[in-house]
Amino acid sequence: AHTAMWHHYADKYRGVVLEFRCIDELDSVWLAAKPVTYPASKPPIYTADGWAELMTLQNEAAIRAMLDAATYTKSPDWSYESEWRVASFKRPTDTGDFSDYGFDRQELGAVYFGPTISLDDRMSLRIAAGAFPTARLWDVAIGMSREFTFCAADA
Repeated sequence: AHTAMWHHYADKYRGVVLEFRCIDELDSVWLAAKPVTYPASKPPIYTADGWAELMTLQNEAAIRAMLDAATYTKSPDWSYESEWRVASFKRPTDTGDFSDYGFDRQELGAVYFGPTISLDDRMSLRIAAGAFPTARLWDVAIGMSREFTFCAADA
């Protein structure tokens, strides 16, 4: 993980990072993850020629091309993230604004406690992590050069 990414997405280092394992034998949403690309120039769908090409495609193919570009493309400024994403449509049985996908207990590989996580949050998450037999727990610190250092969380 990169320090700026953790700052942006984990409440200024107060959150946690969860590491998931992709296990082929499980019917897991994580197996659908795709890498984000960081091209130097915008994808063709953002140009007049790209739109002209989209108009020649069947609706489903055009929609898929637009969604893939919007979901799996970011500017090169964000390339340090080396991000992977899972995107899907809301399931008919879901309520609210998003879908919440569960995961198998074996898929949680590690929990990384942010450098500024509160003691209460850390303790609550340590207890919750006990239900996941493969999860390793790590304390994370930020070094003098802004690099992360990892240490196995003490028992």
